[in-house]
Amino acid sequence: MIQLGGRDGGGDRPYMGGCCPRCTPHSKKAHLDPQVMQLGIRNLLRVNTMDPDRSFLVRTFCFISHTATREIRQPKADISNQAVLDTDAVQLALEQSVEMELESRGLTESPEADQLVRRVLYARAEAILTGMRTTISTVMLRFSTWALLHLLRCMLGSVLVHKGQLEAVKQAQRASPGTPVIFLPLHKSHLDYILLSFVCTNYGIQAPLVAAGDNLRIPLFGPLLSRLGAFFVKRRLDTASGRKDLLYRAILQNYMEVALARGYNMEFFIEGGRSRNGRPRPPKAGLLSVVVHAFNQQRIDDALLVPVGVSYDRIIDGNFIGEQLGRPKQGESVAAAVRAIWAVLRGRHGSVRLDLAQPFKLSEFLSTGRYPRPAPPLLDSVPLSSSPDSNSSGSSLFGLDQVDLQQRSAVSALAQHVLYDAASCCAVMSTQLVALLLLHRFRSGCTLSALTNAFGKTRDDLRTRRVDVGFTGETGDVVRSAVSLLGPGLVTEERLQMSGGPDRPPLEVTFVRPVTILPNVLELAYYSHGASQPLGVDAVLAASLLSLLTVDLAALVDAGPTRDCEVGQHQLLTAAAHLADLLSDELLLAPPCRPIEDALTEPFNRLTSAEVLVSVQDKPANESEEWASRAFARFRDQTEQADSESDYSDGDTDFGHPANETFYMVQLTADSREQLLFLQSQVAPVIDTYYITACCLHRLVGQELAEQDFVLDVLYEIKNKLMLGMLAYGESLSAETIRSALRTFRRWGVLDSFDQDGLRLIYLSRQYDGDQPLGRLVARILPFKK
Repeated sequence: MIQLGGRDGGGDRPYMGGCCPRCTPHSKKAHLDPQVMQLGIRNLLRVNTMDPDRSFLVRTFCFISHTATREIRQPKADISNQAVLDTDAVQLALEQSVEMELESRGLTESPEADQLVRRVLYARAEAILTGMRTTISTVMLRFSTWALLHLLRCMLGSVLVHKGQLEAVKQAQRASPGTPVIFLPLHKSHLDYILLSFVCTNYGIQAPLVAAGDNLRIPLFGPLLSRLGAFFVKRRLDTASGRKDLLYRAILQNYMEVALARGYNMEFFIEGGRSRNGRPRPPKAGLLSVVVHAFNQQRIDDALLVPVGVSYDRIIDGNFIGEQLGRPKQGESVAAAVRAIWAVLRGRHGSVRLDLAQPFKLSEFLSTGRYPRPAPPLLDSVPLSSSPDSNSSGSSLFGLDQVDLQQRSAVSALAQHVLYDAASCCAVMSTQLVALLLLHRFRSGCTLSALTNAFGKTRDDLRTRRVDVGFTGETGDVVRSAVSLLGPGLVTEERLQMSGGPDRPPLEVTFVRPVTILPNVLELAYYSHGASQPLGVDAVLAASLLSLLTVDLAALVDAGPTRDCEVGQHQLLTAAAHLADLLSDELLLAPPCRPIEDALTEPFNRLTSAEVLVSVQDKPANESEEWASRAFARFRDQTEQADSESDYSDGDTDFGHPANETFYMVQLTADSREQLLFLQSQVAPVIDTYYITACCLHRLVGQELAEQDFVLDVLYEIKNKLMLGMLAYGESLSAETIRSALRTFRRWGVLDSFDQDGLRLIYLSRQYDGDQPLGRLVARILPFKK
């Protein structure tokens, strides 16, 4: 399947992940040699010691030869406990913790108690740091590289990297010697923890210290990960009562800052936890704020930030279907880890592709000041929260009282930008593309040849958008391999005999069909979301266009332009901006420095270039005004009808239109109609989930509920509507998407929340605590639910 060198492995592969020209223009020019972009793809499981020109002994012991000759780079200075505990910040946290403990016990006047509490807290500080510290062993790095070359070949066909992306990191390091590199990957699998270290070790890049959740500090695996660079961080930094653990926070902060100052590279997952539905989770910016703080306090001169995307043909360590259906997360254990490893070694998982975006300097990003992104025009009475970091979680490790608003805004924008860059540089895998086509183009099934033709066209479309794919080979072979990897639980195959005519023998064809029953469809949707990221803005525009039309699309096919389906450019782009704002907590549509209107211009131009939208030319002014009035009156009528069908009807929506509005008429061929529906159906399940979540908000009128209980209520409502045939997509049953909807409603000022006894309670804001304002909210979502 993988052919390295030649056309498929060489310089025609797109280089993805270039720096943002708005925020980091200097890094974009300085750290990217055009020749580097042409280096192509490398399979790390195919080492050069296997080459036929090597000696017999080298070829026989190729993996030992390979790992023995790797250059292992590590800083010479170790990180001692004393170097961290003696910092001013840790000493201050110790003093504050002593005072708080004595005050809580009423012993502020007792010198004996003061000494006792001080000794206890100092011992706790040493224990925290001892459990957190890591010491990378070069011997273990070599051994793990040798072991992984064997183990990965058992479960994977290839581990693919773009050589140009790796060389860009090395060039950036050479240009800024001693500057720490911060790798910021997306998180899909437990294999992510060691995959990047494996890649760095193979390519002569200093292996990073890796922030790992303390749930992985289990016997056998915890010590092994620690020797490979993992330092363990508590999943919850504070106590269950919500009281800040100042001592733990100070030790974590200063351990990271000391490591960075001594030249250690670092890796932590920008999402915090693993993705539940295949889409990136909201950024967790707590650890990133430590890097920014270290730079602002001049503990480090600068840092090179590298967003990282990881794509799997088949997810290694299981899915999160249970959590998507509302079941609690299962804890980690040795037995579960052993079972998972055994299952992985027995299975086939295709290929893994790791993409490193172009490195950029932290100092350059912070100096541009291009944050936060200007908000799109909002639906009339739904205000955005004024908080600049409302989309990210945990924007500061230190607490709001110690970080100024400008730094919080910078950290939040940086986290959102890194998340977007990491998602944008991910290659599309064959299983992801097959899942996308089966769910959104051939949901009722199709022949294998039809799937193969659509696969090839979509792959070529992705290439024109400068999106790379994680597969090579003949299209038919790639599709058959992807269907096999997805397995019969997700895709069924059936051999059918087709009549060949009076003079021809019967023709045997393969018919493939996606499994759309629950819970299988949720896993299939997980894979499809990996391929839908590059098409997200197009999908939003397509859904907005269809929401403005009242005629049946079938009547438009090959009918030519007609006045019954005209639409204004401003009207369409404004509706799309509203939909993009609604879905911005679920879909990554634009970086924070770019207005969503700019991002929508590209898919709009694609529609006009394809002549799906045909401009109305040379119309008299009075006739244009008549068309404009009719078009917007029709949309108002549609909205009012939606209001009347809603349980909560009040008010209407009018996007308004400028005097110089440009109008277009929609004309469709069979192919363009199919493409529009293909794009629209990618966001339709999300819109359905948001709509049902908005309808269920009436349960919060006059009361507060635990967020988890409310999520379960919405899941129950969606499941009932699926059983009654009132919803078309089983993948709408997603706890993660419901939580995204709740984040959106919090950002809009509809909801508020607070923590109590370890639970998050949600309630309606005063402005929306009633059926009438909630009805207006529901009515604004309903036009897009088509």
